[in-house]
Amino acid sequence: MASIFFSDCVPSGFAPNAIVYLSTLKDICELASNALSSPVCISSAKKLCDLRPIYGEIFRKYLVGYDYWGYGDIDVIYGNLS
Repeated sequence: MASIFFSDCVPSGFAPNAIVYLSTLKDICELASNALSSPVCISSAKKLCDLRPIYGEIFRKYLVGYDYWGYGDIDVIYGNLS
């Protein structure tokens, strides 16, 4: 099981099973626009949570091969999820 992150920060100290995609807010808006076939323009990263209900569609191509997926916040510590 891998953890996938989309960020514009250069990763440091991630777990070996972490996958980081360097992405800007504009990149995420493009993914969302393509997934919805409608323009999506978010001016602040704080508003990304508004897209949570459609993350599965936005990130569909990154989720291929996984049995399940979820999202979380950076202020939460997770244990063994399996």
